[in-house]
Amino acid sequence: MGRNTLTATEAVRIEEGKLSQFRRVLRRGDQQLLDQLFVHMSKHTSAIGAAEHLLPFETMLLIVCLEQERELHVLSERLAKLETLVERLKKKGKTDG
Repeated sequence: MGRNTLTATEAVRIEEGKLSQFRRVLRRGDQQLLDQLFVHMSKHTSAIGAAEHLLPFETMLLIVCLEQERELHVLSERLAKLETLVERLKKKGKTDG
């Protein structure tokens, strides 16, 4: 007997195919961003497969949110470090001047 359910990888590819016309009308830069979202989804196929109670596309959207949250966290940490550095430089400049 053959397998009746799609793998998560297959589900991602199918959704990517369904959105091909949508992708085509996007600006080139937006096409590249959409492609990157599918790259992120492909990295999380195990999680997509484990979320059986959700539709595959719902899980893919959740993965996109997760990746964006990760990037936001990284950027927030970098900003905090830069703000700390700027404050230190300001204080040093006041004591040296």
